[in-house]
Amino acid sequence: MPISISNTVTDESGRELLEYGTADFPIAFYNDNLDYVAVPWHWHPEFELILVTSGKERVHAGGQSFDVHAGEAYFINGSILHAAESLESSTTQHAMVFNAYVLGDEQSVYYLKYLQPLLTDEAKRVFHLKADGKWQSQAINNLETAWQAGSKDEPGCELKVRNCLSEIIWMILTHSSDQCIAESAAAIRDMERIKRMLSFLERHYDEPVTLEQIAESAAVCVSEALRCFRRTVNQTPIQFLKNMRLLKSADMLAGTDLPVYQIAEACGFQDMSYYAREFRKLKGCTPVEFRNRVRLL
Repeated sequence: MPISISNTVTDESGRELLEYGTADFPIAFYNDNLDYVAVPWHWHPEFELILVTSGKERVHAGGQSFDVHAGEAYFINGSILHAAESLESSTTQHAMVFNAYVLGDEQSVYYLKYLQPLLTDEAKRVFHLKADGKWQSQAINNLETAWQAGSKDEPGCELKVRNCLSEIIWMILTHSSDQCIAESAAAIRDMERIKRMLSFLERHYDEPVTLEQIAESAAVCVSEALRCFRRTVNQTPIQFLKNMRLLKSADMLAGTDLPVYQIAEACGFQDMSYYAREFRKLKGCTPVEFRNRVRLL
């Protein structure tokens, strides 16, 4: 299975639209440099395992934020809203996003006995895997072994990947108290509200949007919308919208030949000077420089 290119495309509810791997082996392997690849707030029904191979990144998931250093990894359960950002230049990661069917279909004992309970367990939504314990070190080694086998399409890679992932799932199931990041009832409620507000922003990011409209989309008052955003994503709704627009423009810069001004307008920016200034703040370069750098990769 060749390495895929990360590009987080979501539907109107923020759910990722990508299909991973193939119908008979639904898993994708990514080798990401977070200087150029954005991981905005999104969710998908698949499991996700990520090993930070260099640098450091901050992960937002499970109602909390935590830093993951090189050599550490993390697990995101299905349908969990999450995001990540680089804390150091040249932060890279090996990622796998896979459907539970890689390990067993819905009628199998594997799914019914192990996978379905994990998918529905509120206490096992996010795991931070540190290389300071025997089982966690083994899980990280299995993650990298699976990634290397699958990304390089080694002979028998499907068996190697399935075996390694099965062992990781078993470790997570049997070590629920170790490095598990549980969500409170309030955090789960906030996540559902954020999903509804994110849905609204996905539909209208290219239009003028007010704070009142964002709040109305989740049937909450403005003050509750502000509190929910600050507690969950550590931004105001308007700041979040601006960054959403900037990240969408970055995707268009990398994936199209449209002029910069057309991209800015398509993403909701009417003032080119403001757009260029905010883009530089986020990416550390101008839009044109960003496009040139990405195309050299």
